[in-house]
Amino acid sequence: FLSYMGWETAEPTGLYQYSYAYGTTIPGYHNGVAIDFSEEWGALGLAVLDSVYDDDGSINNDLDDYDMGIETKVVLTPADGWTFFLGYAIDSANAGLEDRELINFWGSYEFGASTIAVEYNDYSDTYQDVSQWLAMYSVAVGDKGTFTARISSDLHEYVDLAASNMVGSGQVEDEFTKYTAAYIHAVNDNLALVTEVSQTDAGTWLGDTTEFAVEALFTF
Repeated sequence: FLSYMGWETAEPTGLYQYSYAYGTTIPGYHNGVAIDFSEEWGALGLAVLDSVYDDDGSINNDLDDYDMGIETKVVLTPADGWTFFLGYAIDSANAGLEDRELINFWGSYEFGASTIAVEYNDYSDTYQDVSQWLAMYSVAVGDKGTFTARISSDLHEYVDLAASNMVGSGQVEDEFTKYTAAYIHAVNDNLALVTEVSQTDAGTWLGDTTEFAVEALFTF
């Protein structure tokens, strides 16, 4: 089953654009057991996993650096159009390593043909502390189109240069700011075309990157 975490969905059919805002702090699919409760005011959830980030099929594997993982969530829907999500995930580390921890918060508001969303992630492990955020605005254009604008930031602060050489760029700090504009056109009930342009400012040592994408999504 899919992780509780993250505003942006794991599957492309649920995204407002082609690309993701940032890297791999948001988990994907899990092996484990989840208990969920929902009411009109919102929802609660608890999942016990073999691992939040590594699907090894075991909650206690001596060959793995991390053992059992846990995810929790609280979702509040206080008024029409409003949703607030708070999630926490932890991977229990074996001796010599720090636990991998993630706090994920996002909020969204839907009004008329528009959707506004913000998200903040706070992640840490043995090698780095990561802070990420995004802000997004999406609006329907006519009967078949949706336009989305998004800005996001991805900051990695490494515990030392040795850690950065292992999991990063070799710099003490990596920071990426990404600007995205996307348009989705529904050709018919089964086919949608996604176009996107994104620019990422990766700092003076890497420079800017501009990416263009065109994607066809077929659903049935």
